[in-house]
Amino acid sequence: MKNFVTAALLFAASISFSSASFAQNNQAPEVTPNGVITSISITPANGGINPAFAGIRIKGTIKAGGNACQAQQYTAELRKEVSEGITYFVPVLEMKDNAEPVFCILSYDYNFKGLAFDQTFVLENSLIPAAFVVDVNTVGNTVSVGDLMTQAAESCSNIPRFCTKQFDPHVCTYGDVTVRGGNKCEALSGLKSNVCSQELATFIDSEVSCRREMSELQ
Repeated sequence: MKNFVTAALLFAASISFSSASFAQNNQAPEVTPNGVITSISITPANGGINPAFAGIRIKGTIKAGGNACQAQQYTAELRKEVSEGITYFVPVLEMKDNAEPVFCILSYDYNFKGLAFDQTFVLENSLIPAAFVVDVNTVGNTVSVGDLMTQAAESCSNIPRFCTKQFDPHVCTYGDVTVRGGNKCEALSGLKSNVCSQELATFIDSEVSCRREMSELQ
């Protein structure tokens, strides 16, 4: 795992492109924003046998309504668009062809991130340094692919290895993975180790939920 993370960091560093400088000198393609990315991570993927190409796996969520009930009428995905030689990944939210009217409560679920997407794209190596993701967190916020890959790899390289033996049972959850530990540090370390080994160094720190197990303390 350590070797993979190191490789991922080197790969990301080699393609990293400043989103700040991009914002000053370039403009994203004009698209009709119909979805905002609420969480995202990018990691290297199999690009095939041709060394001139590389694969990137992009996964995350796109906002669709205020709760899961409202979101069930839609599909969410990223679409690749090329403008003036620069590759952009644009979030797209569309009504399902066979969608039927549903009656949903109007309450807003603050824990609902939106519809999940998990896609792999294969690009020429020469195009990756100028690849960007559009509408990350807010409409108009464009982030470089290299920056996002670096964040994911760095998170998985920062796994707590040594924890105190203080007994304070915690449960930490990331997606559908749940790990219990004698304290929060142990639970988080086990969770990161589990997820990173499965997802090839993909981890979004903001998506972790940890809580104290009160039942164990009684």
